[in-house]
Amino acid sequence: MKTDTEYEKLIRQEIRSLEPYRSPAFDCRIKLDLNESPFDIPAELKDRIYEKARGLNWHRYHDEFEPVLKKQLAEHDSHLTEGVLIGNGSNALIFHALLASVGAGDAVVFPEPTFSLYRQNVTVLGGNPAAFRLREKDFSLDEEQAVALVEKSRAAAVVLCSPNNPTGNRIPNAAIERIAGSTEALIIVDEAYMHFAEDSAFELLAKYPNLILLRTFSKAFGLAGLRFGYALCAPELAHEIVKVQLPHHVSFFTQLAALTMLEEPLLVEERVAEIKRGRRYLQERLAHLPGIRPLASETNFILIECGEKPAAEVFNGLLKLGVLIRNVSGYPGLSRYLRITVGKPAENEALIAALEEVL
Repeated sequence: MKTDTEYEKLIRQEIRSLEPYRSPAFDCRIKLDLNESPFDIPAELKDRIYEKARGLNWHRYHDEFEPVLKKQLAEHDSHLTEGVLIGNGSNALIFHALLASVGAGDAVVFPEPTFSLYRQNVTVLGGNPAAFRLREKDFSLDEEQAVALVEKSRAAAVVLCSPNNPTGNRIPNAAIERIAGSTEALIIVDEAYMHFAEDSAFELLAKYPNLILLRTFSKAFGLAGLRFGYALCAPELAHEIVKVQLPHHVSFFTQLAALTMLEEPLLVEERVAEIKRGRRYLQERLAHLPGIRPLASETNFILIECGEKPAAEVFNGLLKLGVLIRNVSGYPGLSRYLRITVGKPAENEALIAALEEVL
């Protein structure tokens, strides 16, 4: 039997140095921690998906849905079908885009604080994470600092989350354009939360062939459990990235669910509007709580600064009351911060009541 030391020899050092990406598991009556939609898929839509799947042979691969889905996504987003990629969540597409562009020792530039999976993916690929800090006062991006780091590091790729998780603010298109125009590196813009924002970087796609936009059905569409995301880019870029994707990598069931949700634009619009109303409610109520400062958000979550009690104390206090939010105080520059996903009206009210008790 191999010893731990012998097993370690089988795994690359950069992998052994990592911790697996896990979401904290707590059993709580109110769950506002993972930026999921608070709304499940209506039963009649689930039945429609089941019926479509029931008549298929489950022992066969089904590649016939992918071209149909790509065509529907292209029409939905007014893009070229040949410039659409699909994946098991936009997380998979982040990895695919980096896998296609980043070699051992290559630098990948991204701001922090941001989604921690970017740094982990770069490390897994043997790349060099080259991070720079967002401005402390408002977590805005210093585009000149970004451009300078891209040039200095000779970056192979740049990853920008807009709107950014966990800060909630959007990177202006002018800043994205400044960065994209300064380099031949791949510019990956993660737009997982774009449905809750006032703008998108979509208008830049036609001008910058090194730009790729990532989107997901996990937030506005409510399909987090089925894992579906897609990317928009130049057809020539999609032609190359698809080469690193595994065959049959998105299940036919997930593809059927995505196609079904694309048939229901009004439902998605209504739910996005409801989440935005919940966001406004929380912003107003949080602003009146002692020692709490909510930041402006263009997402389905709100970042709050805890000015009096430590963030961990507030988090644990809510946990004891059965309310789970996300403790992001371990992120760079966020030692005093917590993140709250917008829930249903009753959940939002319960959160405020719990915060009033904890504070």
